[in-house]
Amino acid sequence: MRVLHILSQRPGRSGSGIFLGAMVREAARRGYAQHVVVAGPPGTGAAELPPLRDDEVSPVVFPSAEAPFPLPGNSDVMPYPTTVFSRMTAAEIEQYLRASRRVMERARDAFRPDVVHAHHLWLMTALAREVFNGVPLVVTSHNAELRQLIKAPHLAPHVLPGVRDADMVCVLTPQSVADTVDAFGIAPERIAVTGAGFDGELFRPRTRTRAAIVAELRERFGLELPADEKLVTFIGRTSLPKGIPFLLEAASRLRSFRLVLAGATGSGEHGKRMDELVAAAGPLVIHTGAQPPEAIALLLQISDLFVLPSLFEGLPLTMLEALASGCPAVVSALPTIASWVPRSWRDRGFIELVPPLETTNADEPVAGDVERFTADLAAAIERRLAAPLDESARRALATELAPHSWSEVFERYEAIYRDVAAAVPAPR
Repeated sequence: MRVLHILSQRPGRSGSGIFLGAMVREAARRGYAQHVVVAGPPGTGAAELPPLRDDEVSPVVFPSAEAPFPLPGNSDVMPYPTTVFSRMTAAEIEQYLRASRRVMERARDAFRPDVVHAHHLWLMTALAREVFNGVPLVVTSHNAELRQLIKAPHLAPHVLPGVRDADMVCVLTPQSVADTVDAFGIAPERIAVTGAGFDGELFRPRTRTRAAIVAELRERFGLELPADEKLVTFIGRTSLPKGIPFLLEAASRLRSFRLVLAGATGSGEHGKRMDELVAAAGPLVIHTGAQPPEAIALLLQISDLFVLPSLFEGLPLTMLEALASGCPAVVSALPTIASWVPRSWRDRGFIELVPPLETTNADEPVAGDVERFTADLAAAIERRLAAPLDESARRALATELAPHSWSEVFERYEAIYRDVAAAVPAPR
């Protein structure tokens, strides 16, 4: 089978980019012929999508003469310079679609796919339905497009007709099914819950002493971490939508651990403000910046707790990676996450869900709820640190994640690829 993947973001630099990379690797292991159409800055290519070759990747480049603006992001705050969809002019939208169409058509004619697998129920996917008319289209929704539909409702006419005609839409959680029906009008019979995954070869419980892992992080990655203090770890963009200001405040109230922030800062003025907040926290915080997956896996093995106080999420890959490493978690009880987490995990102390911060316009905090959320977050962290999981319980937690490895997730996609390819395409 010949699979053509489409992603409107830079590979490897966001959750959907990591998802794409995992699909590419798993498909390669099974011998699929593949091609990828991916957006990115000049220089984007196969180096970010191993094991593909350069001739198997077709980049849509931003900025370019055809589209002279930075790559638009499916989140308004990205770890690299981006254009915000809601602020784009009509002329820029047309330039964006024209540049994307040209690359897609060239890839279509050269590769001739049996199945197209696109990411995000948004502009590029709607365009793909038109360009790849008659080819089965599978789409992974990452929930970020729900936020974009709220922030940029004027783009709905460009989006809805095409995405509603996808052969199958794959979503992350049970709540995502209802969200997708309500927001996009996708027929329920065309929606499947496929979830998200983690690299089972990397993310697993530790088998060595904490001191040995701390030493490896120092020697291999230059990370200086204390071997004798409690570590609470956040992984992701240091941004407001990820809840960083509230996490910093909660940590400053408790002062019973070191807070490790592993991830890049958002770009522009927003990123500058986050850097200032982190710096003001002083030695309480260790900000490592972006790290390779190998370092993140080791960091999670020695962390006492993983915390993700996001204001908006689908199914966070970093949460799955933490749990697969045997690291308990405190996470915002956003509807998508709450619908996915089994009650038994909460009862056994594997994960605690904090009532989320009230927001407007998808991810903007309601000021009157900030104090409540911060206090709840601090209390949850304190409870979990006071009742740590022993090594046996951490291994039991990791075992619960086995059905969610990327290998298992890809098997679910493989079955969908076969089904849509075997079906007689409906007239379009």
